[in-house]
Amino acid sequence: MRVGRAVVVALCALLAWAAPVAGQVSFAGRTVTIVVGYAPGGGYDRTARLVARHLPRYLPGGPAVVVQNMPGANSMVAANHLYSVARPDGLTIGLFARNLVLAQLVGVEGMRVDMRRWQWIGSPAVETDVLAVRADLPYRHVLELRRADPPVVFGASGPGDVTYDFPLTLRAFLNLNVRIVSGYPGSADIPCWPSSARRWTAGRARGRP
Repeated sequence: MRVGRAVVVALCALLAWAAPVAGQVSFAGRTVTIVVGYAPGGGYDRTARLVARHLPRYLPGGPAVVVQNMPGANSMVAANHLYSVARPDGLTIGLFARNLVLAQLVGVEGMRVDMRRWQWIGSPAVETDVLAVRADLPYRHVLELRRADPPVVFGASGPGDVTYDFPLTLRAFLNLNVRIVSGYPGSADIPCWPSSARRWTAGRARGRP
């Protein structure tokens, strides 16, 4: 399945959700909840709602599928909820940052999930990170950002999220002069995202790269 915004998401079910069970148990009259680790309006939220629209036809009994937003700590709040609070009855699916796998490996404070105990379902998208700056800035090549003055500003959710880790990687490995402003609940709250997406889409429609 392709989605408009290329977002890699980790879709995981609780312990009781296994592929053989899905083919044997009817979900008729029940409600499946997709818990999203970000606020409404962003890429993860839109992906979840797209999945929720089509998922019922692929589950035995055609259950209702709803989306529950649970933003916080770059979707760590949602992951912890899935692991410690939600019932392992196969009716809860998680959609959160793929970076949380690394958070467990490096022991990020507040991460209370052992992802080895989850049954992973898959991902509805493939991600390609793209770096873009305003057209009125004098930079035409990525390495020119090494001399950026003032630094190019990146809005981000916080450490552990791709909106933070991507520019951090650019700064660490390419020595780009970038400044990261974190604390946004999700990508929809970062000022440059909506206008950049619209301009990119319009450019593609006119045949521009």
